[in-house]
Amino acid sequence: MKDNGVGLAAIQIDIPKKVGVIKYNNKTLYLINPEFVEKEEEFVYFNEGCLSFPGIYFSTKRYRHYTIKNKRIEDD
Repeated sequence: MKDNGVGLAAIQIDIPKKVGVIKYNNKTLYLINPEFVEKEEEFVYFNEGCLSFPGIYFSTKRYRHYTIKNKRIEDD
């Protein structure tokens, strides 16, 4: 794989949900329809791209800190 990443939108496989998977500190967190509970009004900018358009990046504004509510799913 040339680029270090993989992505698929749930809607691409006819699932109208917000879905994400994050690997951090040897743990896997599954996000299914997460909701913001609290957002800090401080922002950061990241250069983000899309695997469908390699080499093209945009500066994207994101919340620096936030809390989400999510259904808990355990990693097998």
